[in-house]
Amino acid sequence: MTLGMPKFTMPPVVETLLSVQFAPLIKMRITDYGLFWSKIRDSFPVVEEYPPVPSVIESIPAQPIVINPLQWRFGGSLLLPRAWFKDAPSPVDGRGERGIQLQADRFMQNWMRSDSKQRRYPSYEANRKEFLKYFGIFTDFVKECELGALTPNQCEVTYVNRIPIEGDLDETFQCCFPSLAAKHTTEFLPGGDSIGYMASFPIAGNKGRLHIMVNGPVKLDSGDLVIDFRLTARGAPGGAAGDQIVDWLDLGREWVVKGFHCLTSEEMHKEWGYKYE
Repeated sequence: MTLGMPKFTMPPVVETLLSVQFAPLIKMRITDYGLFWSKIRDSFPVVEEYPPVPSVIESIPAQPIVINPLQWRFGGSLLLPRAWFKDAPSPVDGRGERGIQLQADRFMQNWMRSDSKQRRYPSYEANRKEFLKYFGIFTDFVKECELGALTPNQCEVTYVNRIPIEGDLDETFQCCFPSLAAKHTTEFLPGGDSIGYMASFPIAGNKGRLHIMVNGPVKLDSGDLVIDFRLTARGAPGGAAGDQIVDWLDLGREWVVKGFHCLTSEEMHKEWGYKYE
């Protein structure tokens, strides 16, 4: 554990993602999704399908290069979808919803808050342990089915936070993000009715980037208004070995947590149960 790592016992986080991207497994077919699911079905009985997430490579020092996925494979077959395997959490335990996402060039582990009033959330260490467990099962599956070489090229750590807007949007934004909220209200201009902020920061040693997005107001299905605050750390692991992937995920998590701490106010830190590990 990194010394001096900020910790929040009651953060506004609603979703976390740990991901490894790799060279596309061109031998993979839709039937392989079902075969892999059979190995994890007891833990993740629910299956949903979505369009694949585009591949992204962080090019240092240039800006990120977005590689648009091909819409057709050799032989005319369609690009495979993204499968999302989810658990069925009990509404009583308040532990949230867990999931594994899979596509031909990406493996992801999710945790999602299932109740807006839920305060518990799993630690990064617990999520990382689960990621490694099921990524190991997937790695063995790729070898067993001879789907090709699994060659990681990017790792990603994402935390999604939702901060309730209490009263005025401008006041909430300035209270939470004093370093971002330059005072712009004047006798002529009233407080803003929407806010948006995007920035990217190179990770020390040219190991990737931390991406920041702040948007509001965002209306939830419940009707509540929030500020959506997302932090994504992304970069290339030192190699394909498991410990090299873990090292990068640990680095990404450090930048996400310390970035969150740097950009938010001491007043909100107290509300979110801030302390150092």
